[in-house]
Amino acid sequence: MRQGIKVGHSSPYHPQTQGKLERFHRSLKAEVLQGKWFTDAGELQRAFDHWRTVYNLERPHEALDMAVPASRYQPSARQFRSNVEPPEYDEGVVVRKVDIRGKLSLRGVSLSAGKAFRNERLGLKETQEDGQYEVWWYSTKVGVIDLKNKSITMAKNVKKCSPCPRTPVYHVSGSYTGEPGRVSDGY
Repeated sequence: MRQGIKVGHSSPYHPQTQGKLERFHRSLKAEVLQGKWFTDAGELQRAFDHWRTVYNLERPHEALDMAVPASRYQPSARQFRSNVEPPEYDEGVVVRKVDIRGKLSLRGVSLSAGKAFRNERLGLKETQEDGQYEVWWYSTKVGVIDLKNKSITMAKNVKKCSPCPRTPVYHVSGSYTGEPGRVSDGY
């Protein structure tokens, strides 16, 4: 976000929205990890590095008309900026610096913005609702403050799409449910 990159997440339980990533991970698992043991992290990293070279420079890809990915690569016209200016917010936007614990305060209320925002300046834009503020970081809305409930609801930048009847989800575990579990499709 500091570099002007917008973040978006696919819909939970809907792998079709990120098919290329699903396919990539399937190839990675099958060609590097499946049935293999690595003695240490260095050995695993060398296996990944070798696979990356083959995947990008040697192996033809059907989706690219049997070309290798490196033949289609084009560097971005935008330059990476190592020294990014702090965010500037419009006039009337309240600016608060998040402390080392991930907290900020507004109108005497201490709120948790999260440790990801430690030492960052957030813009708080008052809404039409009494006691509610949109929370902005650079040009991205990252949450909403509700002073009545003394809470911040962080935004979930999830792209919405209609349900897909082809691949129903029968079991969900882990971070979505808080329970340990299995992956039901064999991956």
